[in-house]
Amino acid sequence: MKAVLQLTAVLALLGEASSFLNHGPVAHPVRSRAVDATIVMGGRKATPLGRVSTREGKELKVAAMKEHLERSMLIFAIPAAGLDIPKVNSLRNKMPESTTVSVCKNTLIELACKDTDWDHLGEDLTTLENMWFFVGEDGLGDTLKGYEDWMKETATTKTHELKGGVFEGAAQDPAATAAILKLPSKKDLMARIAGGIQMAGAQGIAIRLKKAAGGKLARAVKLLVEEEKLAAE
Repeated sequence: MKAVLQLTAVLALLGEASSFLNHGPVAHPVRSRAVDATIVMGGRKATPLGRVSTREGKELKVAAMKEHLERSMLIFAIPAAGLDIPKVNSLRNKMPESTTVSVCKNTLIELACKDTDWDHLGEDLTTLENMWFFVGEDGLGDTLKGYEDWMKETATTKTHELKGGVFEGAAQDPAATAAILKLPSKKDLMARIAGGIQMAGAQGIAIRLKKAAGGKLARAVKLLVEEEKLAAE
């Protein structure tokens, strides 16, 4: 009987964790005309460099970026100067499904972010021409790996470093942006929660989830990491 109750508790906790981790931006299965007209995830369809010049093109670009922002957990920029079509396509092809890459004029990305949680670009992120990454919750680590591999392959390590990004409604410098990209994915976090049930018991995990309820993935990760550090001391 005790074993059955423990198993029931574990299943309930995993269900609650799954619900919690799915709270917030998620990928939408249906894309609008705006998205299809500009950039599609993973590099399978794209305008040569993501640039637009007509009024209609700019409106479509802004609409597409707004949709990308809705699905993003993090956005960040790198310099776009000197990137030709082969290099851009190579970068896009290294990105996971949940990450979109696009060259965006500063005025257009500012319009897309205006009056949203992303409206914290700052001068550092809106000077010169930039390549923007719109990163979903499942694509943090794979985006970082693809980006770093791309820099090595194209010899752009010194010329196309991170300029910074925006996360949780705040501007992030290059170091902080890189640290965020190293956060575990939802899948990894679920595995840690499942493992934590054995280490801390069902009651301990339930307390952690209750404390984190209503927050986003990053806050949940931070909570778990901090409590694990305290337990190890």
